[in-house]
Parts: sequence; structure tokens; C-alpha cells
Amino acid sequence: MKKKHVLLILGVLIISFLFFQGCSGNSDEGNEATETGVIDPENNETDEIELDSNEEEIAEDEKYYFDDFPLTLLDGTETSLYAYEGKTIILNFWASWCTYCRQIMPLLDEFHTEQDDVVILAVNAGESRETIEKYIGEHGYDLEFFIDEESRISRQLGVSGLPTTVFIGPDFEYYTVLPGLMTEETLLQIWEIILEYQNKNL
Repeated sequence: MKKKHVLLILGVLIISFLFFQGCSGNSDEGNEATETGVIDPENNETDEIELDSNEEEIAEDEKYYFDDFPLTLLDGTETSLYAYEGKTIILNFWASWCTYCRQIMPLLDEFHTEQDDVVILAVNAGESRETIEKYIGEHGYDLEFFIDEESRISRQLGVSGLPTTVFIGPDFEYYTVLPGLMTEETLLQIWEIILEYQNKNL
């Protein structure tokens, strides 16, 4: 049973992000990005990754779950978040003009090939289909790419900076969000904590 609406949580918290930088400036297609930071869904603090499996098990009414929302693949196929039930979801908001997004993409692509129980949903925020296809074609990435040309999903989730990477459980439980640049070390640290949390709550 869904206890609280995680979309509201993301919308409120991302406004207050500090410390960690995302891409800034405007693209040719009118996109903007702002300074961003890391949030902890349990205590609403910034600047620290928190999902400690050694703490007491999170009470059911303290967990947050995503409602379903539509997603559109580059070929126009309509799907939704709930189509990916059963796998840990990494939801990445990006744009081809964003320097940090371009740095993260190879990392996510490699991680995707190494983890069978993870699906990475790369949602492009605000760019045209032609721009996205050109970028993918130049780099040969093998991720699930989605188009959000009018940035409706980004606005719905309160995404105010790029890149923003959201970690979601197989049952759509909200784990954490990492706005801004993500290194391999940070990704592996988050993944290790998620696995510990999932194993504890089997």
C-alpha cells in the first residue's frame, strides 16, 4: 500500500539542493540546469548518501513509492515505469548538451552491461528525437532511451538540474536521488548499500 506520494517529496527537496554541481547554462533548444546536491529521503538532509542497512528496518508507513507514469521510447512506443517491475531501476535525466550528463552516460552504459538485475531508464529532458538519436548513434550506447521533449516528466518529478539520477526499488520504492556528477566510486557505493538494504528486507 502506498503511504506517501514520492513525487511531492522529490519536488520539495530538489529545490533546496546545494553543494554538488550540475550542468549550468542554456542549450540551443532552451534547456536550463541549476546547482544540485544529494538528498537523504529519511532525514531530508543534503550532502550525504544515506540508506544504511544497519539501521532499524524502515517502518512500512515511512517508505515512499512511485506512482506509475508514462514513458515514450525513441521509436514512439508508449510504456510506463511499472513495466519495469521486478528490477532495480536507475532513472537518469539527461541532455546531450550537459557536460556532466555526457560524463555519466558511459558509466551507466557499462554498469548496465554488468548488472542483470538493474534496468537504466535514460530520460532525455527537453531535446528533439533527432538530437537524441544523433547523440546515441555517435556513441553506441545500449540503454533504454526515452524522449521527454517538453520536459513534462522532469517537471512532474521536480527535477531542476541535470543530470539527476534516481534510484528506485523493484517494487517502486524510492531509495535515493543523486543530482549532479556521479563518479564510478559513488555509483558502486550506492549500489552496495542498496544491495545490503534489499537483502535485509527480503
